[in-house]
Amino acid sequence: MSPPALAHRPSTESLRRAAGRQHRASSESLRADAARLKRASFESLQSEAAHSDLLHAGADAAHAGGVRPPVFRPRRSPLDVATLERANSPLLGVVVGSWVCMAYYLAAAAHQCWRETGSPIQLGLGPAFWAAAREFVAVEAVTIVSLFLNVLLQKLLAWRLLPQSKMLAIQHAWQAAWFSMVMWALFSRDWPWLISGAFSMHAIVMLLKTHSYNAANIEFSGKRARMHELRMLMMARKRSDNKQGVEALQYEIDELQRELVRANASYPGNITAANFASYLLMPVFIYELEYPRTKRIRPLYLLLKIFELVLAAATVSVVYQREFRPRILNIRNVKEAEFVLELSLYTLLLHNLVPYIVYDCVPNIMAELTCFADRNFYGEWWSSSSYSEMARNVNRPVHHFLRHHVYGELMIKCGLSRAAAMAATFALSGALHELVVTSLSRRLRFHLMSAMMGQLVMIFAEQWPPFRGRRFAGLVMFWTASAVGIPGLFWKYFSEPFE
Repeated sequence: MSPPALAHRPSTESLRRAAGRQHRASSESLRADAARLKRASFESLQSEAAHSDLLHAGADAAHAGGVRPPVFRPRRSPLDVATLERANSPLLGVVVGSWVCMAYYLAAAAHQCWRETGSPIQLGLGPAFWAAAREFVAVEAVTIVSLFLNVLLQKLLAWRLLPQSKMLAIQHAWQAAWFSMVMWALFSRDWPWLISGAFSMHAIVMLLKTHSYNAANIEFSGKRARMHELRMLMMARKRSDNKQGVEALQYEIDELQRELVRANASYPGNITAANFASYLLMPVFIYELEYPRTKRIRPLYLLLKIFELVLAAATVSVVYQREFRPRILNIRNVKEAEFVLELSLYTLLLHNLVPYIVYDCVPNIMAELTCFADRNFYGEWWSSSSYSEMARNVNRPVHHFLRHHVYGELMIKCGLSRAAAMAATFALSGALHELVVTSLSRRLRFHLMSAMMGQLVMIFAEQWPPFRGRRFAGLVMFWTASAVGIPGLFWKYFSEPFE
């Protein structure tokens, strides 16, 4: 007769593991219950403190489809040689090959210029240009100094010499007055188109940066005032032995404290001329208390970027002088179709080089000089298969500004729908672009703004099922529109003054 089977007895180790799992599950359940109670108490406190608009801003943004500010973190630009080499990207050959092509093109142009004029370079800049350049430097210096009045404005707010409730009106009135004076200084002078364009673009950049600086510090001031109110309320409840909502008060105070105090900066200690000057030099349009920084300036990287800038800018200048300028001067004797066809190839060349200068070379140089670590200035815009994708990738710092300070604010504060807010954002962007062209041509025609609003129509059309998800067709449309549309705009603007 076989012995009976022994009952299975768990080992001591398995019992210990089971007890540990049960303890962890119980602890997590208790923590979840505590978090739910804290959130419930916090929500009841929110309804009790209905006078605090700032407290509800986050909830309003969520319900209205609001836009959070971008998160800055250390990143590299897509076309950085070191990035491409580390990732073993096939674009590395494209970038290096482009440098070689530009160098050979400049050498051939210099040789031809030497044979024709006896000099390898013909700048065509006379005494009038250099006189205007000296005046430009003086006006630019006064303009930059006037920007520091924004620091004084925020100091007065931090010292509570200006009312928090009136700061939004004060901010917009000051910005409107400053920008009007700068535009008067521009249009009252007969500067060459190169100087006028540089001054107008720099003025717009400074307007956007100071708007974000003022808006952020006004928000910080409101949060500091709210934190002071909560601390007084918590002290009053503790004295009266009324413990209801104390944990929720402390929770909100801690949240506000985290927003106002960072590792190396805090409000209002950030309101200094040095902090403002550093922000103006950084290639960013959203103001934060601190940004990710690199440890040091890399001289070899900086020299490489300066070389890329000089090479690309020289190529653009030579292409304009050799291909665009003669055709523009002769625009009365050619038809529009012929003009567009002759310039379409060179337009595609400039369509690649100008964004490379504006979105890669210049921002990376300024980022390296200021040790700014987030180099996410653009995406792969050359692979854009739709206008919405291009708008997100072509100029990300400005895209973030418009999305946060214009698009999001129009939905949250003005109650606009997404479509209406997008149309208004495109209209503002188009108006600023049109202002730059107006400073160049000194004639207001709205051709560029109309073209940009046409992009908005294309963005809505891309959502239709026949067009959605067709990347090849989108790429063909994008590059064809660039090759034809840009020379068409040249024709619109330059044919009229010469008639």
